[in-house]
Amino acid sequence: MNQKITRTEFRESMDRRLSAMKAEPWLAQRIIAAEGGEKTVAKKLSVSMILVIALIAVLATGALAATLGAWGIIDFAGNHYGAYIPPKYEDCIKSENVTAETETLSVNIRESYYDGTLLRVTANVVPKEPVFLLGEGISPEDPVCDYIPGLVSEEITVAEAARDRFEGRMAEIVLYTDESTSASGDCRMNHDNSATLYIEEVFDDEQKDRDVTLHLSYIPIRDLPAEAESGGVSGEGEEEFDPFDFDRQETADIPMTFHSAETKTFVCDRPLDFPSAGVQVTKVTIKATPLEILYNIDYAVTDLAKFEAQEGGLWFEFIDPQSTAADPYDQCLVSGLTSIGTARRVDNESEDEAGQPVEVGTAYYQRDSIGLNALSDEYTLRAYSTWEENRYESVTFRVEEVK
Repeated sequence: MNQKITRTEFRESMDRRLSAMKAEPWLAQRIIAAEGGEKTVAKKLSVSMILVIALIAVLATGALAATLGAWGIIDFAGNHYGAYIPPKYEDCIKSENVTAETETLSVNIRESYYDGTLLRVTANVVPKEPVFLLGEGISPEDPVCDYIPGLVSEEITVAEAARDRFEGRMAEIVLYTDESTSASGDCRMNHDNSATLYIEEVFDDEQKDRDVTLHLSYIPIRDLPAEAESGGVSGEGEEEFDPFDFDRQETADIPMTFHSAETKTFVCDRPLDFPSAGVQVTKVTIKATPLEILYNIDYAVTDLAKFEAQEGGLWFEFIDPQSTAADPYDQCLVSGLTSIGTARRVDNESEDEAGQPVEVGTAYYQRDSIGLNALSDEYTLRAYSTWEENRYESVTFRVEEVK
């Protein structure tokens, strides 16, 4: 997977999703009382009891679907701020029931969505033995609230929770393909110790029908020794501790065929000049899908000095030219569901070679999405510097459908 969701991004997105949840205090009080009466409220609770309290509090707040593993594609894809979720979205999401097994796990592919270039999949992973399943990017020394955000104390680590509930057994699970050019993922822990995985993969070429092999990787994680939790894992101790036990890694390969939903493509191929940013947009491609509008902006450098002044932070945003909002961000069209926004040099996909000299005429592209409610035959683009937050020219253009 060329692009992985970071732990910070995971934490921020999940915190936003759960920010409105409020635990019911009386539930915690009743559980504590059941442990030994009201007089025992001040006693130290075990990690497992804290997790139970947190779980029941979630159930009481109406988050039943998320806790019972019912999170689907829209729950994951719509889990970032401001995304537009179209009505009747479920009509284009296919229910799957494809299963595979390893010695330790069983996996069920639950849902899929495919539009010719973008693939979304959810899968339920059930362990056959007690083990704490971790999504990619979560490590044993992290607070367990990174995995169950907003529900448990930051003082409790994943390793401590695993020791309390699973005798220290932990494993990382990752769902991925071999063919995509960019990808992101997410994971939800369920009440029954299973996990729900989500992937969002983008392919360079467009295919109406695509054969893809999904891979589920299971890598056991060694429990951290005390000295590792205090610094050895990060290399501060005398000997670095490697938590991943690759000798016991298991992989399930799941071949599938995905059929594209109906889409429409619109194009503007007249030049759009942004002299203050030192670039010219050469083509804008708008792809209307059942869930969102995916766009691709091709542009080239026209003024090297002005372009390099952006220090790699040049971005284009779709705006409402009639907006009177004081905040420039509020002038932007609502975001689509995809979480994979990229801007890259056309002839340089490798980050290791990003230092190649830039010349006038060097081509770049930007890919992202806007909400399906913004579908129109006319759009307005504005360029800005993401580092300095300087807004530049706005250019309005029309698109024509490609038959």
